[in-house]
Amino acid sequence: MFGWLAKHFRPTASSVEEKLFEGFTDGAHQVVALAREEARHLNHAHTGTEHLLLGLRREEGSVPAAVLGSFGVELDEIREEIESIVGDNESPVRGRPDLTPRLKKVLEIARLESRQLGDDYIGPEHLLLGLVRENEGVAARILAARGIHRSEIRRSVLRALGTGE
Repeated sequence: MFGWLAKHFRPTASSVEEKLFEGFTDGAHQVVALAREEARHLNHAHTGTEHLLLGLRREEGSVPAAVLGSFGVELDEIREEIESIVGDNESPVRGRPDLTPRLKKVLEIARLESRQLGDDYIGPEHLLLGLVRENEGVAARILAARGIHRSEIRRSVLRALGTGE
């Protein structure tokens, strides 16, 4: 019986995504929206870790924007690096770019980071912590190529949050 239900009543993409974003603050939702905007701007059909990096840097007044800025992460330079690694498609993408499996993993890691810090929400700071903990996507390659170590970003975020490590 349950096999039949599972086969015929699959969750919709929007319901799966709703669950993925459960507990996100307005700021975290804004970062993901900015990431999707960056993907569209580059004509990418998917939103990946590289776009999240841009979204985090663009979220004015946030801990991630300040931390990334302190490490010299600048939007125009990162966009150029993304274009050289991933490319810039000629034709515009229609609709909302899907999240890559790796980005979904980062969002889940952000949830874990939030719990480990004792928070009951997922904010932009948790997204950055999830991003640097994942360590295999395009964003991780960009940060590593700039000599920015995950542990340094993590320490800076925790220091900015007043939790230290």
